[in-house]
Amino acid sequence: MPFERLALHMQHDYLPGMEETSLRFEQFENRINAMAAIETTRPAPYGAVTTYRALNGISNVFGLLSAWNDARMTRNALNRLSDRELDDIGLCRGDIDLIGR
Repeated sequence: MPFERLALHMQHDYLPGMEETSLRFEQFENRINAMAAIETTRPAPYGAVTTYRALNGISNVFGLLSAWNDARMTRNALNRLSDRELDDIGLCRGDIDLIGR
């Protein structure tokens, strides 16, 4: 708190006209905030929501396919291991089917 008072004291004593400049800056900041509120509240263009949902759905499908393929490759790699190697990593043949499901 003392530093803020010192800064205000310095502004008033050593920087003439600061009150006027800070008032202009506050007015400018208020206009910017008002414009941002106006710009963000306008409705989306026609078809934008549908396009977004379609692209999001396609992205989800690709994500699911990628996860399925990763699980498939892991199961194939584990199936190639011997029973002793599976035992070394703490798995048995019955556990392989549960991976990635």
